[in-house]
Amino acid sequence: MSPSASDEQGRHIVIVGGGVIGVCSAYYITRLIPDAKVTLIEGTEIAAAASGKSGGFLALDWCDSGPLGKLARKSFALHAELAAELDGPRHYDYRLLDTWQIEADFEDREVVDGKATGRKGPKRAVKGAEAVPWLDTTRVLQTTVTGNHSSTAQVTPAKFARTVMKAAQANGAKLVIGTVRGLRLENGRVHAVKVISDGRRRDISCTDVVLAMGPWSAQAKEWLPLPNLNMLDTRAHSVVLLPKEPVPAQALFVNMKVGTGYAEPEVYPRSDGTVYLCGEADEVKLPPTAAQVEPADEATQRLVRCAHLLSPTHLGNTKPIREQACFLPTLVDGRPAIGKLGPGASNVVMATGHTCWGILNSPATGLVVAELLAGLEPSVGLSKFDTKRLL
Repeated sequence: MSPSASDEQGRHIVIVGGGVIGVCSAYYITRLIPDAKVTLIEGTEIAAAASGKSGGFLALDWCDSGPLGKLARKSFALHAELAAELDGPRHYDYRLLDTWQIEADFEDREVVDGKATGRKGPKRAVKGAEAVPWLDTTRVLQTTVTGNHSSTAQVTPAKFARTVMKAAQANGAKLVIGTVRGLRLENGRVHAVKVISDGRRRDISCTDVVLAMGPWSAQAKEWLPLPNLNMLDTRAHSVVLLPKEPVPAQALFVNMKVGTGYAEPEVYPRSDGTVYLCGEADEVKLPPTAAQVEPADEATQRLVRCAHLLSPTHLGNTKPIREQACFLPTLVDGRPAIGKLGPGASNVVMATGHTCWGILNSPATGLVVAELLAGLEPSVGLSKFDTKRLL
């Protein structure tokens, strides 16, 4: 189908990628451009990769010192708005929480059969340890408040992404499960997306394309002139545990000495009663699809051992109900790329490279993508995320 024929049938915006950036883009496009047809193409399922396996931690001001500062502040506010609109507390466990930095010493302790062994440590906990009584306070060296109900919150990422996608679908967006094999270009514009879906090849005609492919964004180099679109292959591990006792809404960023080394787990109790831990990362080759991402057993077991040491009363001797890994969408310069690609692909918008802050920044990114397509001034300046550096 030619671009002119597509235009005669109305505007059709195709989004490639069913992570949080893609679904938030779909949601805000359906709100700002209600007459447009919106199709989201996802290869596996909504939130199959990092968007379904990350911690879901949200922070108002933790990105202030870097390029994401204004985007993060806008997005933190949008998360609160979305939670009100979509009943976030019920549908995806949105809640405000307190956040702590914890220093702990387990130098002489190890875990045997799920139980911590070794000396008991100091007889009295340090000042401030009483705020986190579910930890082994005899091993806590220092506690620092780094967030409260005005500045930190959380969601369960997979539930969040799927709820937002359902809202976009209620507004008219369509979901296609299929593999994108390329783009058809004519006169510097994409006029169709080549897809394999339901076992057959077909072209989906379009007037605009949004590429929100997370760590798989570099595949677009095969379709478009993007020689500098290079991603790191950073795999992050996580586990989900079911504690023996309820754990309060306290996110913990831990620096703990274990044996002769150190570990830095992040601990996120969730409102469904589970506890999520992450913090083990490595560099391995990105597989072709999200379904093929596998964790390294030794990495997830280290996280489980950290949990047993940190909280013998609540997490000791517990086995993970999920062991998982995902790849962080990280461009080599560490900055997201958000914006139109310009000559050679003038109707393509790129939105990728949010590293570990994708869940936090997804609403504001989706909003500015929709604003660009609607011809509006973006709510957040995009100069720091200029896509021209990819050309």
